[in-house]
Amino acid sequence: MEFLDQTIFYLGDEAVRSAQLLWAAFFVVAGVVVALWGSTYVGRHLLWKGTNGPEAARLIVSAVRWKAFGVGLLAAAAALGLNVLPVVWIILGLGAILALALRETYGQITSGVLLLWERPFALGERITVGDYEGEVEGLGLRATYLRSEDRLQTIVPNSYVATHTITNWSRTEGGLRVRVPVDVAPGADSGAVIAALRKAAERNNRVRKSPSPKAFLLGFGSRGMRYELMVWVSNYTE
Repeated sequence: MEFLDQTIFYLGDEAVRSAQLLWAAFFVVAGVVVALWGSTYVGRHLLWKGTNGPEAARLIVSAVRWKAFGVGLLAAAAALGLNVLPVVWIILGLGAILALALRETYGQITSGVLLLWERPFALGERITVGDYEGEVEGLGLRATYLRSEDRLQTIVPNSYVATHTITNWSRTEGGLRVRVPVDVAPGADSGAVIAALRKAAERNNRVRKSPSPKAFLLGFGSRGMRYELMVWVSNYTE
């Protein structure tokens, strides 16, 4: 094992031995492997279909890659006997300053990454989140873009989306139930109205046959007698 104690070269006044050089090479290779594997793993989860933030997600993937490679280089430098503590403290200090200065933006980005990772919805799906509802047009790192029924775009901060209950109307099993209120003038025969509502629903090709459509008389409404037609459809867009 004398080879491991041989001096290869000098860094200033410090001799660099074979064992140190081997450890340094190991840390560099490990950093490269972790950088490639980590960026690939993260990329598979963040760069999913249905987002409008692939460029931003690629920045995160690049950050993971370079961070892993940088840690490998620092470990290699430490193995060679270099004092890397000042560099580490500088990096930690800059990170803390940026986190404090951009804490609101950082919170939005963190929420965006969680949404990208968990995938509670995708492009084209219709969701309700808190007070907002619409079709998902895109998901970036800072905001989620919804298109409402009147074709208005709503930009919802990701921190809001991440902290409120999300209802995904496009992911249903066995169909989605829809309630349709109907006002009828007083005096109409309730049996005839209920039969007419059910017949109209059964003629609609978008209404599922099972469960079968149902109609009810609820009582008096502001415009007369209030009925409700209950039907099941395959998805929200129907």
